[in-house]
Amino acid sequence: MRDDVNQAMAKNILDILKHQGRKQIELADGIGVSKQILSKMLTGGRGVSAFELKKISEYLNVPMERIMRFTESNNDLNSIDALKKSDKAKEAENALLAAEAIADRILYQRKVLDAGIMEGEEE
Repeated sequence: MRDDVNQAMAKNILDILKHQGRKQIELADGIGVSKQILSKMLTGGRGVSAFELKKISEYLNVPMERIMRFTESNNDLNSIDALKKSDKAKEAENALLAAEAIADRILYQRKVLDAGIMEGEEE
């Protein structure tokens, strides 16, 4: 299932890029990864971390759920919903919420550091 999710996420990212008229290199630069790493993500050969997912969703201005959506047996499902249906649904849901909170904190700290560095350079 993990490979299916990676491939679905890759397809969704490519579809969003196409719809927005953006190029893969713009996304790579926008989220701070190399062209090679992004290429592996977009071929499904490398998973996308929660932190990267958050950065991609913010760069493309779409919810993370849009990137994680996948189709299985002709039914539109969301990988988060699939996890919620598992035996460890509450644990999985809590882990996803914690990962999102951590990604938010990391991005916030990065913005604070960038702002501090920029202010320090101006002096």
